[in-house]
Amino acid sequence: MAPPRRRNVARPFGGAHVVRVRRRHVVLTAGEATELDTRLPHAFGNAGEQPVEFLSLFGAQGERMRVVTEWDEAPGDA
Repeated sequence: MAPPRRRNVARPFGGAHVVRVRRRHVVLTAGEATELDTRLPHAFGNAGEQPVEFLSLFGAQGERMRVVTEWDEAPGDA
């Protein structure tokens, strides 16, 4: 049996927030959200020059805030 999926939902309130999972990344702004499987290598960061504030939810709480976003390949990543 596969281990349970560990979910995280990230949603910025201000600034530009980058979420990286392996070689993929997505940049979010206020009002957008994305989900990821926390079993995979991942990182959060600031994608702009202004401070970023974001909410990160783990577990079922994030299911109610799901917004679909498109992810891009990170240039130069192996």
